[in-house]
Amino acid sequence: MEYLSAAEISNKWGVSARQVQRLLAGGRIPGAKKCGRVWMIPENAEKPPDPRREEKLPQNTLSSDLARVIAATTVPMPDGNPDAVLDTVREEFKKNQKVIASVRPEEFIISTNPNEGMRAIVDSNVFLGLNTHYFVHLDSGEQVEIIQESKIDESIREKSEIYLTIKPEKINVFTQDGSKNIMKGVSNDSVTFAEA
Repeated sequence: MEYLSAAEISNKWGVSARQVQRLLAGGRIPGAKKCGRVWMIPENAEKPPDPRREEKLPQNTLSSDLARVIAATTVPMPDGNPDAVLDTVREEFKKNQKVIASVRPEEFIISTNPNEGMRAIVDSNVFLGLNTHYFVHLDSGEQVEIIQESKIDESIREKSEIYLTIKPEKINVFTQDGSKNIMKGVSNDSVTFAEA
């Protein structure tokens, strides 16, 4: 049997060396052996599934796209009724479709509690007046800017792990092509759609 190093497996699977080390330490790579300080991993070893991604929501529906966004917010979803969030969407857009959810940088809430929201790593920050602008990346690789009121000595350090939630009343939802905001009471192309 041929073996690869942790660095070689990292390249093969397209994950960080640290992620491979976590998987090894957790015993999640079958057949891996430690010889002294070096791990030997079978070359045919498969990348273990990410347990955070195992629970899949139905694909290509407005409610599933909104549920993904709302899942990390500070307001709990109604038990057994994820479609309740659709109350904020105009009737003519309540159909199965892909959507774009948009959140302004100042509408994120930063936490250090791992049980709250989406995990992110701080890449850099800039203190500007009363606000600190944080530039972070999510586990998906997406880069996000967050603006928080703060004092210069309250900045979160680079490389810190944080968790993001969203002020749910501040989420904007658009059609997949981004041409129309589909929320009730929002103006599109100088036409206002009043709430019913």
